Amino acid sequence: MEKQRFLVYKASGGLAHSLGGLYKAIDLAKRTARFLIIDYKKHTAFEHNFGEFFKLEIDIPYSDNYDPIPKHFTYKGHSIEELKNQDLGENYSIFNESTKGGKDNDQIIVSGGTGGNRGWLSIDELKVNDKIMQRLQKEQKIKEPYISVHYRNTDIRTKITNHVHAINLLAKEKKIKTVYICSDYYNALSDFKKYLPKMNLIMYAKPEKVDNVLHFNLHYGAKDKGRQIYEVIRDLYMIFQSDYFIPCGSSGLSRMVITMMEKKKNMFNLPHKTIFLY
Repeated sequence: MEKQRFLVYKASGGLAHSLGGLYKAIDLAKRTARFLIIDYKKHTAFEHNFGEFFKLEIDIPYSDNYDPIPKHFTYKGHSIEELKNQDLGENYSIFNESTKGGKDNDQIIVSGGTGGNRGWLSIDELKVNDKIMQRLQKEQKIKEPYISVHYRNTDIRTKITNHVHAINLLAKEKKIKTVYICSDYYNALSDFKKYLPKMNLIMYAKPEKVDNVLHFNLHYGAKDKGRQIYEVIRDLYMIFQSDYFIPCGSSGLSRMVITMMEKKKNMFNLPHKTIFLY
């Protein structure tokens, strides 16, 4: 164990952002033959261990806690306990130093930030864990054909009329009357009802209302992080069972879904039948 080297991934941002960064960290851990430590617990947008929701099908060892690192190891003069309790700083720094550094002979290096547009190329390695999958399978199914739509209106804002236009075109052409709404905005369902009074609108998630709701990332605004994470995963689960998906082009979450659909690999092992519209 003394010769073993570690890479600590400090999560940041929303779900898609954090997973993009995780895949960058996985790639680096593979290339440098390091044991991967996945730290979502300290991230204020999640505050839960990665393994409470997900698992990875990768060929390198990993853990979602710091237990595998020997207690006498240090990171730039800081103890493992200090590293465990340290948040990412500005520009994804740790202890006021960039996470982009690190040398081959360092016992520990830290990775932070998003993986950019290439961050989801290995998304087929990500799965929800068995407990979450069992919970999802107990959710109420939508039996009729339906359109799923991803609508952002907090830190990322989109025009609801664009989504409504696309829904109306699809509904008319494909004779579909049901729409599943995935949104970070607490008032999304009532807003869509104003534009689509004759459609069967369904929204399972219940985003919380916060004072600066139009500027607040969904995860950071939620008081119950565990519920919020599950609701995002459930929305993704419902998207992959829809007939058509209308994404939010400016959202990383929508881009992640489209990447999964293009690769025909998703975290639920569901069949790929959904047609997405740009």
